[in-house]
Amino acid sequence: TAGSVILAGVLLKMGTYGFLRFAIPFFPDVAFSPAVTTIAVVLAVVGIIYGALVAMVQPDIKKLVAYSSVSHLGFVMLGIWAATLQSVQGALMVMINHGLSTGALFFLIGMLYERRHTRDIAAFGGIARVVPVFSLIFTLVSLSSIGLPGLNGFVGEFLVLLGSFGRVPWATGVATKRSGQRTPLKLPSSQNSTPLACSALASIVTIVAVAASLTSRGSLQLS
Repeated sequence: TAGSVILAGVLLKMGTYGFLRFAIPFFPDVAFSPAVTTIAVVLAVVGIIYGALVAMVQPDIKKLVAYSSVSHLGFVMLGIWAATLQSVQGALMVMINHGLSTGALFFLIGMLYERRHTRDIAAFGGIARVVPVFSLIFTLVSLSSIGLPGLNGFVGEFLVLLGSFGRVPWATGVATKRSGQRTPLKLPSSQNSTPLACSALASIVTIVAVAASLTSRGSLQLS
């Protein structure tokens, strides 16, 4: 469990951080060439769809979360190679929020495994009647990982889709480069960092609101 939490929270982001911090700034002409851009965007979308489809059929809850991480990192790659202000900031927010939500999911799954010694989803039917507070927290974290509006997972994915749509629209699952010259990726400066600050503030407000609602629920007690 500890290894899975560290993997989800830190290690999975090393590759995307390397692209954003080193590979693209060092070699912008190569990174944003039409061939490399198309390959990166196609692989990102394949990762999003393939990871989600494989996660849907997993009977093991830990494998389900692991394959869902493939989809989340696909959003990060899509946002980076769309190379707009919104998409890059959205990719950063996805990396941060994925570490929080997926790390929490692995932690909660570890708690279940220590007590039941199984990760089979079918073995946990009716768990809300036994541990309602745990089930409520697990549901909120799961919805956050899915990207439900109002929770922290929504902010980054929405920014990625908002910033990527005009630059790399999709018709039949294949990236098509928008007509016109692509501008190099520019990291946000202090004067245009307002969207990132608003996104971070929205995530903090959401987390505080969820924590306040959990602490105010006196009727939910462990059985």
